[in-house]
Amino acid sequence: MTHNKCAVCKETIGVCDSAARCQRCHSRYHEKCVGEGELTSNGNSWFCASDKCQAEKIRLDMPLGSACCNEALEEKIRLIEKEKRDKMLEIEAENILKEKELDMRRMLREMQLNMDRRRKKKEEDQERRYWEQSFRDQQDHLGRMKALQGEFMTKINLIQQELQVIGNTQSSAMNPIRRSRRSKKELLDTCSEESDSLSESEEQEVTQTPRLLNGLGNAHSGPSQMQLAARNGIVSKLPIFTGKPEEWPLFHCAYVTSNEACGFTDVENLVRLHESLKGPALESVRGRLLLPKTVPQAIAKLEQLFGRPELMLQHYFEKIKRIKPPNAVKLETFLPFGNAVEELCDHLEALKLEAHLVNPLLLTELVNKLPATDKRAWVRFKRKKKNVNLKTFAKFLSRIVSEACQANVQLKIEEKPKQVSKGKIDKGSIFHHTSKNYVAKKTCKMCHERNHPLVFCKTFRRLTVSDRLAAVHRWKACQTCLNTHGSSVCKFKITCKVDGCESFHNPLLHPIQNKPMKTNSHRKSNILFRMIPVTLQRAGKSINTLAFLDEGASVSLLDDSIAKKLGVKGKKRKFEVSWTSDITRIENESIQTSLSISGLDSSEVFQLKSVRTVRELHLPKQSLNAVKLTQDHQHLQGLPIRSYSSERPGLLIGLDNIDIFSPQEVVSCDSTKGRPIAVKSKLGWSVYGPCDEV
Repeated sequence: MTHNKCAVCKETIGVCDSAARCQRCHSRYHEKCVGEGELTSNGNSWFCASDKCQAEKIRLDMPLGSACCNEALEEKIRLIEKEKRDKMLEIEAENILKEKELDMRRMLREMQLNMDRRRKKKEEDQERRYWEQSFRDQQDHLGRMKALQGEFMTKINLIQQELQVIGNTQSSAMNPIRRSRRSKKELLDTCSEESDSLSESEEQEVTQTPRLLNGLGNAHSGPSQMQLAARNGIVSKLPIFTGKPEEWPLFHCAYVTSNEACGFTDVENLVRLHESLKGPALESVRGRLLLPKTVPQAIAKLEQLFGRPELMLQHYFEKIKRIKPPNAVKLETFLPFGNAVEELCDHLEALKLEAHLVNPLLLTELVNKLPATDKRAWVRFKRKKKNVNLKTFAKFLSRIVSEACQANVQLKIEEKPKQVSKGKIDKGSIFHHTSKNYVAKKTCKMCHERNHPLVFCKTFRRLTVSDRLAAVHRWKACQTCLNTHGSSVCKFKITCKVDGCESFHNPLLHPIQNKPMKTNSHRKSNILFRMIPVTLQRAGKSINTLAFLDEGASVSLLDDSIAKKLGVKGKKRKFEVSWTSDITRIENESIQTSLSISGLDSSEVFQLKSVRTVRELHLPKQSLNAVKLTQDHQHLQGLPIRSYSSERPGLLIGLDNIDIFSPQEVVSCDSTKGRPIAVKSKLGWSVYGPCDEV
């Protein structure tokens, strides 16, 4: 009965319906269900579209007696089966790819969930530690207040007992003494009542103002017996303080140590401060030196104005910059240079700014001040050290100073020359360098520019020695100083010193001076500077670059190539950058502009103001691999740190834009020293400090 149903639509074929019947499998089909391309016929015989029926049809179509009939039939059958197998393999491959894609998506979702859980757990741990630390601090404060209260009550009880003993031993007839005893007791009761009836504003002031014990601001506790005895051997007078940064450490140390040793009261400290403070320091706290109870506030104000670490750091950097380079012939010149470097290291440690001890650019500037022979000795010295910083350089200088003292017993230290004021010049520091507007008095005889003398002219230096000599003779200039001073004797006693030459002529005129100079390539360092990739925008144009965040610079600089891509235009003005060894660089076409800056993937835009363009920043190249960095340092895991390839920064951001890169959050490792720290700012997370190559 199944043969009466259509093999396609499965409906019963009626007597009147037009139908076709397969000659081989005897299946029946409606003519409307079978197309002409799917059904073939052999005479009056019909064959369905199945493989075996089509093969039978091909066999019948072959002429009888054909030798290749069977072979052709088998070949077509094989091709049909191969096509079927290929189709099945393709379907299986698609299924496998779909399964792998689903597995990959599931794995990525799990990784994202794990990262979110770790981040949330870290935030919860940080918040818990913060509240635990706050709770411990409050408990410690409560314990200290209870201890002070107990000590105060004990002293009151002892005084009352002594007064009672004195009253019992005296005669009742001595009325004046009894009245005196009553007056003392009444005075003591009055003092205790006044101490108990402090107003809320005074209690708030006492809790908010840092007051030291044993005379460091506690007006209700007198000095102990040991402190009274110490006053006989310690001078109570404080050193003079006028507001200069170099005077603050001595003044503050003398104030704190003398108070701890002698227990001076606020009244005594008020008198001492009036005697020691002078000039701007006195004017800044004059209003707080009227009452004894405001003495701690005056000290806090002085520390806020004159004792800031960044102010002290800037002062000592400027002092190092101004110091005269040592001379290999005059051994006494090494003494002030070595003392200044040691003083800088000591103050950096005292101010808890050890990160600046590993500043390679500052170290390079100090090394450049040394003579050539001492530079080679420094290279040999640092090869034996695992970690090289400013303290290592200070130890090297101490050896040179010791050898200089042993070589010459009577060292005449040069007096500091008096500086003649030449008017006010706008100055600022750029990566521990200074900058100012430059105006030259004389023009260069070679290129006729006013921004450099002849000895620094690049065009003159590119000439051969014979051409230089001919030019000097043509200008009738001195062969020692390369200036024209007529027949008068040259005041510069310059010897050549090239290959041991002792003649009195300029080194540029020595016969071998025209050899090409070789520069050393930058050595790879294990120090990461504070750099971060940013996006700069101006007038509808944007560009990605690497920004150098410099806390030792007072101005912000932009590479000229970046400025041209952003279309920066404006009034050009001469700009001078000078380093510590009196090396200057002139920017004749510097432009001052403002830019928009943002993190690389951040939509928040900030304004970068007063940016000066320079021909070439030439900052050190640096690269960072965030994956390797987080693998090597566990305290940096989970932070959104961005990797960047090895390139030179095109932007330097200084302290004039400190609000853009000021620290908002710091992540460091306290267990082991010598590891990098991560700092979050408005531009994102930046990593810097001691680190392996990443």
